[in-house]
Amino acid sequence: MPLVCPKCKSDVIAVAGDDALEAVCPKCKQVIDLETIGESPVSAPPKPARRPSAAPDEDKYCRIQAGDMLGGCRMDEMIGAGGMAVVYKATQISLNRPVAVKILPKRLARQRAFVERFAKESAALAALNHPNIVTIIDRGHVGDTYFFVMEYVEGTTLKRLIGENGLPPADCAKYMAQMCSALDYAHRKGVVHRDIKPRNIMVNSEGNVKIADFGLAHLTEEGGSSHDRLNGGTDAYMAPEQREGAGPIDGRTDLYSLGVVFYEALTGRLPSRAYAPPSRLNPRVDARLDGVLERALQMDPARRYQSPNEFWGAVEAAIRPAQQATEVCPKCKAASPETERKCLKCGASLEHLFEGCPECRHANRRDVKICRKCGLNLAAWREKKWQEIGDINARVPGLARDKKFDEAIRLLTDIAKLDGGAFADARRMAKQRTAELLDQRREWARETFEAGKKLADEHQYDNAVKLWQQIPKAEMDVSGPLAQAQARMKERANLVAEGDQQWKRREAQAALSFWRRAAALWPDNSDLKAKITDAENQLSAEKVVQGYLAEGKTLLASRDYPACRETCQKALEVAPDHPAVKQLLDSLEAKELKDEVESAVRKGDECLDAYRYFEAIEWWQKAAAMSPSDSALATDIAERIALAKSERLRRRLVVAVVAVCALAFVVLIALVIRNAIG
Repeated sequence: MPLVCPKCKSDVIAVAGDDALEAVCPKCKQVIDLETIGESPVSAPPKPARRPSAAPDEDKYCRIQAGDMLGGCRMDEMIGAGGMAVVYKATQISLNRPVAVKILPKRLARQRAFVERFAKESAALAALNHPNIVTIIDRGHVGDTYFFVMEYVEGTTLKRLIGENGLPPADCAKYMAQMCSALDYAHRKGVVHRDIKPRNIMVNSEGNVKIADFGLAHLTEEGGSSHDRLNGGTDAYMAPEQREGAGPIDGRTDLYSLGVVFYEALTGRLPSRAYAPPSRLNPRVDARLDGVLERALQMDPARRYQSPNEFWGAVEAAIRPAQQATEVCPKCKAASPETERKCLKCGASLEHLFEGCPECRHANRRDVKICRKCGLNLAAWREKKWQEIGDINARVPGLARDKKFDEAIRLLTDIAKLDGGAFADARRMAKQRTAELLDQRREWARETFEAGKKLADEHQYDNAVKLWQQIPKAEMDVSGPLAQAQARMKERANLVAEGDQQWKRREAQAALSFWRRAAALWPDNSDLKAKITDAENQLSAEKVVQGYLAEGKTLLASRDYPACRETCQKALEVAPDHPAVKQLLDSLEAKELKDEVESAVRKGDECLDAYRYFEAIEWWQKAAAMSPSDSALATDIAERIALAKSERLRRRLVVAVVAVCALAFVVLIALVIRNAIG
């Protein structure tokens, strides 16, 4: 891949070396020895040129020129290259700040396992937030180019600081404390580094450690061969189980690598198979550290330190007596017997070197390991307390970030209550940190109150109450605003309940009125919005139904029964089971029935007038059958039938009388004629 030489700015070709990747400038012949991805964003001069050991691989990474954009960053210059990545110094455009962009090899994009791991595991890596860890700001890919955007660190690597003679033990201890803190944080997050080595440990311009590339070795490893396994770490610093693939890789694997780094920092050399105590190689190293490192470099993970805190506790316990030795006498530095309260040489007070036993309160010198009165193992007790202090100091930043100030202050108060001069610095730092936390809590309380007030102004009373309830009473009295918000919440709940009752009574307009008043106090309630929509839809439908009802009543009055029935059906399509529509249909059916009954009665009357009595009775009986429950109609029909029958009988009697009279008249005439003739 064409890169830019930091010396002459010419194109450079990345080539694979025996143990790393080298960048060789064809113009000035400068070879940039940045062994792996751990050669992170630093500004340090390159080492002298070495002879490249492999052919160039121009298609290993994407081609990037100065000024190119990637992931919202403008590439400025190449500052590092390694077996697993190329690093560019860039500018993040959105914040106008320097960042480091780490570009992974193209070959990884062709591996399904890498692509599946990248999205899942890179998110966990980006979530790491610790002052001694290089922060990953962003990650992503464009085509087959996968990259990380990271914090840019001004400084150098621990590898360059170590050099050939190692570092002063005091500096080593300082860096170890920070590295153990970073590893403990990452391990608790479930992230194992897998490639701890001096080149992956940055030291910034303030002299603080920044560990780079957490978990990146695992993310970019390519398979199960021995060559591929080395991509998951650097051979000289790898634990046996990682190098040989003989066991699970966990936090203890990192502790082995950290032990190698500590050994190298103290001596300037890597540990050999035949363990040589570091104090033998460097007389400045306290012999107490020999046993500490011997345990850290055990082949069996079960025999090593099991956590970074345990490792640091052992280191601290080993170096503490040496630090205290210079405090024997504050004036002449002479040593006195451990029971003396005054210096035997100059007479200065040594009271500050004594502390009470936590069991019997007997005063012992701080360098005494066993209480002279009750036999308590003071060294073990102090080591345990220092480990507890370390755990608390490691937890407090996370608690502060999570706004759990009271818990953090309680833990720091436990440190502040410790007796004895050995813990003077710890007490001072705890009190200082407590004061800072109180200030942070006060500021957080103010910001939380303002955020809650803004939510209350937007009628988001639920969220406002949740925020205000988190504010400690010691910081701010929010009972007034809290009571007002809760009263508003109760008011809107009552309005919703009253609207629900009106809705059950089919009073849509009244329900809508209550719900709209509640919505003005509850704008983010989706259920309430749905109720209002339902009520508005029903009222709109009611308006249409009322139009159909008016039309139907007009048609009913004009006796246009088919048209009235059709109108009612249309109304039911808009509002099924509407009681007014059903009532109109009932009226329609009643009126139709009444008309049919009246028509049958009228036809019966017409038949009676025409002396068709049998037909009249049939029509009247049909009318009675149409309305069997109408007693008045039944009585009227019965009277009509009785009248018809009596009329029919009277008519028959009249006909019979007339017939008899006619017959008698004929007989009389016949007799008269007969008599006349005779």
